[in-house]
Amino acid sequence: MKMKAALPIHRWVLGLGFLLAPPLWAAPVSSQGTEFWLAFPTQYLVPSYAQALDLFVLSQTGASGQVSITGLSYGQTFSVAANSAVTVVLPETAMLSTADGLQSLAIHVTADNDITVFGLEYEQFATDGYLALPVGAIGTQYWVASYTADVNQSATTTISTSEFALAASQDSTSVTITPPVTVGSHPAGVPYTVNLNRGQAYQLQDDLLGSDLTGTQVASNVPIALFSANACADVPISFVTCNLVLEQEIPLATWGTSFVTVPLASRSSDSFRYLASANGTVVSVNGTAVTTLNQGQFFEQILSTASYVTSTAPILVMQYSNSHSYDNVTMGDPCQITVSPITDYGTAYQLAAPATGFSMNYVNLSAPSTEAGSILLDGSAVPAGSFAAVGASGYSAAQVTIGPGYHKLSGPAPFGVESYGFDVRDAYGYPGGLVFTSLPTLTPTPSPTITPTPIPTLTPTPVCEVKIWPVPFNPKLAVGGTLKMDCLQPGDQVSLYTLAGEKVFQTNASSGQFNWDGTNMQGTFVTPGIYFYAVIRNGNVVKRDKFILVY
Repeated sequence: MKMKAALPIHRWVLGLGFLLAPPLWAAPVSSQGTEFWLAFPTQYLVPSYAQALDLFVLSQTGASGQVSITGLSYGQTFSVAANSAVTVVLPETAMLSTADGLQSLAIHVTADNDITVFGLEYEQFATDGYLALPVGAIGTQYWVASYTADVNQSATTTISTSEFALAASQDSTSVTITPPVTVGSHPAGVPYTVNLNRGQAYQLQDDLLGSDLTGTQVASNVPIALFSANACADVPISFVTCNLVLEQEIPLATWGTSFVTVPLASRSSDSFRYLASANGTVVSVNGTAVTTLNQGQFFEQILSTASYVTSTAPILVMQYSNSHSYDNVTMGDPCQITVSPITDYGTAYQLAAPATGFSMNYVNLSAPSTEAGSILLDGSAVPAGSFAAVGASGYSAAQVTIGPGYHKLSGPAPFGVESYGFDVRDAYGYPGGLVFTSLPTLTPTPSPTITPTPIPTLTPTPVCEVKIWPVPFNPKLAVGGTLKMDCLQPGDQVSLYTLAGEKVFQTNASSGQFNWDGTNMQGTFVTPGIYFYAVIRNGNVVKRDKFILVY
């Protein structure tokens, strides 16, 4: 049944504190949330194969909400009970179809309580999916991680298409894209700008044999959701058959420098790509340097054992299931999975394996070796004997078979989870969840449309306590709030910054507190998420911290 959603009631709360040890009222940013903007990039379709666009909606506490698509006048309500999942089946016309253009096909998901969402772009023999990120976890700086266009159906048609898509959550969204290869009218290395409004999606495709959009730089003035894909990729190149590979990307600010990779069960080995955003990035596997990368470059290798990957600067690590011909299996084909940095591990997860279409479903676990045997899957401990140490990383890895449907995992210390499955010449995979607790850099890679404002070097001074006033959880708190700082002196400058280092607000203090109404210096309301503040006195920073803005 389709229903028109009631207008949401917004409350603004301004919370302060580090994500690593947040106060009770300031939850860390994670893959759980109450609002999502999503998209489904183009998939190579065979009309005779079964197809579906599905959203799996999961809840630990119970939730109600709606899925809407402006361009299709589509609205579907959902209700999910505690510790369960429901499937929302979308119109097949929600899949993007442009090679270089805008469509009003961004998918908007809202809920009254936190939910986890997985997207599955199902086609028999050609499936993949992704873990969705809520609006508080998307960003303004990305590097695309697609895969190489490889398969020709005929002399004039390319099955395999390297591609990415983005979804806008706000009006007046400006996105600057710098492709590493020439794509249509866009020359290699030359930035171009795309302007979107709320609910619009943009897709860029390159079907030239051998082309790859991996390493495309994407920068925006406000947070966007980005989806990297290949409509039907052979992995590695020249091995058959092809599958859709697809992931929602994590923003640059959440990349990491240490990873535990775990082989996919029932396969002999997997392909991995390491993508760098900084020049001179050295990537090592099990303590041995394997490559040095410059900005936008990637390195691909095949690993057959659990490994410890480290880098001298933050990188993005993608794991790809190989085509079934690589090791001559029937059950399996390509899929793409974001390998979570160790800093993004959580202590509790909920995930969903497809109810139909996949006869083999698994989770990969990477946990501190001291906690092997303490991880609970649906209330029962995964045996310690299932885990094997991963080199000198201090972590151990396990492959565990699961059934279709809803599952919960928990542990006493942060651990990593991948969810994936296989069927005849088919596969899907995605992270089980993400908790963004690493402190991102304040100086991202510059782009033509964003000029980050550097924050001065911190000069240590006595502790400066910062409080919200009157109380952080007052449900009647008006739009905006009052930050009360006991260290402010007349003439102090207080500046607020995004994760990308862009200055959104600045004022000079005249007393021990200042007010902020939630708008930037252009008078536009900023999006919820993580921000930094700095108290600057005589050119030196006397206090710097993070806070979370929720509404």
